[in-house]
Amino acid sequence: MPLLTTARNALWEAIDNWPGLQKAPPEDVSSVFEKTWRFDDAMPLQDELTPSLSRLPALAIFPASVSPAWWTHELQQWPVLYDVVLWTPRWQLNLAEELIEQVIDAIYRSAPEHSTVPFVKQATGYYPQRLGPITFTRARVGPEQSLKVIETRTHLTLRATKDPWG
Repeated sequence: MPLLTTARNALWEAIDNWPGLQKAPPEDVSSVFEKTWRFDDAMPLQDELTPSLSRLPALAIFPASVSPAWWTHELQQWPVLYDVVLWTPRWQLNLAEELIEQVIDAIYRSAPEHSTVPFVKQATGYYPQRLGPITFTRARVGPEQSLKVIETRTHLTLRATKDPWG
């Protein structure tokens, strides 16, 4: 599997398995996010980053840039910058703060059952390298800009080592 795909999948594996991002019983054991944009091959090209009231909170994580650099004469470091965008309904700042903290905790700490090594470190060999800044913006989205949301954004760098010679 390509290095970039492995890193992206590890982010979602961490989020999907983090207890703080699961609905509480008696609801189904599923994500607190009503909509996610995973930016994979199954995502329709016309699917825009526009949340709807019935699909909040929503989360999108997508690769923004990759800046390979030589680390040794045979190895490269591949730092991948990801944009993380979270929408919460009706300007609910407390919910936005709680969820972005849980997402960050998941990315740094979520590990498979019976393991202490987080998903991201298992996939890339490294812990996430850089985070921030985190911004909170009151916004209006949707038809005629009628939906009030808090849009929370941050950036995250994952790194991995690649041997371009094979």
